Amino acid sequence: MAPPYFDIPPAGYGGIEAVLADLSNALVAAGHRVTLVAAGRDGTRADFRPVLPAAVPERLGEPGPEIIYAAQARRVVEQLAAEDAIDLVHDHTFAGPLNAPAYAKLGLPTVATVHGPVNSELRDYYRALGADLPLIAISNRQRALAPELHWIDTVHNGLDPADWPFQLMKGDYALFLGRFSPDKGAHTAVTAAHEAGLPIILAGKCNEPPERRYFAEQVEPLLGPGTACSAPPTRRPSASCSPTPAACCSRCSGRSRSAW
Repeated sequence: MAPPYFDIPPAGYGGIEAVLADLSNALVAAGHRVTLVAAGRDGTRADFRPVLPAAVPERLGEPGPEIIYAAQARRVVEQLAAEDAIDLVHDHTFAGPLNAPAYAKLGLPTVATVHGPVNSELRDYYRALGADLPLIAISNRQRALAPELHWIDTVHNGLDPADWPFQLMKGDYALFLGRFSPDKGAHTAVTAAHEAGLPIILAGKCNEPPERRYFAEQVEPLLGPGTACSAPPTRRPSASCSPTPAACCSRCSGRSRSAW
């Protein structure tokens, strides 16, 4: 069960979706029958059941699409159960786990992978679900921050080595690649690069108001003279960057004022 916001695999931003693509393909290669319940296009080796005809990246961060999508996805799972096509539900969404009791009545166990930090609100959410929902962590640190939750295992996000070829010769810079959010730590990366005396590239998603606010308040003040950009640069400008609807990126020359 995938979130509704990006295709699988994603064309750009979409960490969860990238993990789901690799996981689906690897399970199929291992001989398992996998059905991917998602939005958008069919892009993996798994059987595909679309909930929505297109992904809705512009709705990311809104509560409505999550709830509506979960209700629609439940009907897809009910149809799969009627076809005797599935044995369990592995949910990677936020609202989807609320369907776990309904799936249990169909004889389908549900497990959910928690892809983000378990902050105060999410901790209360998963605590309320209790034994209805076994949880999979993506790191031991994540489990340690909320040890009372119904964790059953830790499964680190995997990578296909073919997609990340080893490079013996490295560039003379640090790289931050990720969503601009306090928990991702771009500001910490800036400070680290500054202390190490390294130039840095910052590249990541900066669409939502909280992301843009975080960048403006905590990241941009650490950078040098600014220049706007919408994708990682192919050559090194001696600059920081302002957030654009697509992405933020920056490469500072000399002693970096941003981070690793």
